Amino acid sequence: MKRSRDLAEARKTAQKFAKYASMAARERDGTSVLSLATYHVSGLAVVACDSKSRSRSPSIEDECAIPASRCGQLPPPLESVDVVPDVDCANFVEVVIARDPAAAVDMYVDAYTNCGVPASQSLTAAAEILLNEEGVERDVEKAMELYLAAARSEPIINSATALPSSGVSLVAIADAFRDGLGTKSGQPDFVKAWELYKEAAELGDSTALVRLGDSLRDGLGCEKNPTVAFGYYTKAAEVRDKEGIRRLAQCYWTGEGCEVDVVRAKKLAVEIGENHAF
Repeated sequence: MKRSRDLAEARKTAQKFAKYASMAARERDGTSVLSLATYHVSGLAVVACDSKSRSRSPSIEDECAIPASRCGQLPPPLESVDVVPDVDCANFVEVVIARDPAAAVDMYVDAYTNCGVPASQSLTAAAEILLNEEGVERDVEKAMELYLAAARSEPIINSATALPSSGVSLVAIADAFRDGLGTKSGQPDFVKAWELYKEAAELGDSTALVRLGDSLRDGLGCEKNPTVAFGYYTKAAEVRDKEGIRRLAQCYWTGEGCEVDVVRAKKLAVEIGENHAF
């Protein structure tokens, strides 16, 4: 956090957060709610005493400013930020937002539900807190629900080329269930993964076509069927999905789900720059 140069600058900082809080509480301003949520994740304190001012963590006492007892948590929803003119030693101003990841989760969800903030900026942030932040109970099931809501709100059609800033794709969520990362028990949920791959494939995601083929090839979440798997690989290859072409070449090489065709396998391998045996 940038240091405040003097008392006047710190006072401006306090006024800014008072504005954020006011707009968040009364005007349902999405940007303000996001700002408050962000600061609840990390915590924020701006303290100025005469010409000395600094930013610090709420957990660190400041010897020239306020007693530690004044660094208590401001209960959400935050409606105001105190600008305190006179205390024992000198004029000072304080802005304190105690670290509260659980409150941040609620704020991010509120930003999406009531303030029109895109899911990729709100629901995914809430999900990441529930999975990764200390100070809040880890809740894999709730996090996956939020990721799913975000993915369905802002569908990613081509998960293979999507940028991280685009949000989370249905395929990525399905992969998490397949690998056990999206379940409370830590065990794979192949059936849930299969259902989500189908949902993504219906939206036109070629990676989902490949995943469906893999599931059918290995019998994960569905009945094993190499012939139908070959069909999904063919569909993926038709839209020039590199992994789909690779899988199709492997099928022709081994005869899994089709007749062996070494010439066709080698031709497909060359198309993706892999002129080698499988």
